[in-house]
Amino acid sequence: MTLFPIAGVIDTSSIIHLRTDRYAPDVFPTLNRNVASVAATGAVLSIQRVIDELADQAENPSKVSHGADMPTLTWAKDTFKLVHQVVPLADYEQIIELTHEIAREHKRWSSNETDADPMVIASAEVLRCAVISGELATQPRAGDAEHGEKTRLERDESGLIPGKRKIPDVRMERGIPHLDLLAFFRSQHLSF
Repeated sequence: MTLFPIAGVIDTSSIIHLRTDRYAPDVFPTLNRNVASVAATGAVLSIQRVIDELADQAENPSKVSHGADMPTLTWAKDTFKLVHQVVPLADYEQIIELTHEIAREHKRWSSNETDADPMVIASAEVLRCAVISGELATQPRAGDAEHGEKTRLERDESGLIPGKRKIPDVRMERGIPHLDLLAFFRSQHLSF
């Protein structure tokens, strides 16, 4: 077991929102410093696959319209402790096993072995913490609106969202708590 309470495992979208668009450090410097302080305690973790996605986006900016840049990648590497660095080996092995299970269950969602999303969810499930994600659910679920869950509206003729699944869809199915960045800030009593 880890020696600190873990509030959540952060995904790629939330790091990008923190650094390049919604909460950019040139506009919200205190908030970004406060997030880094919380991360230093280990209350929010990330995974190597998230860092790898940020690196891919920073090195190939033409692949995505709102991706990471090099300063975002550097900040993430310097800021977040990675799950594999802080949890016992037995827990990490369980995370790896669960990652493969989630990817197998959601073939339409996970496009390849290096996709971070299944591992973010598996890490949160094993560590019994929240997923911190800026993604919106693609599948409406009973009670979503009353719990403040937002969903994307684009649907195909079968009622499904074309393409890969999103973190909120799968984490809802698995009963894992979700925090968007604002909810995470509030949970950590952050302000600026």
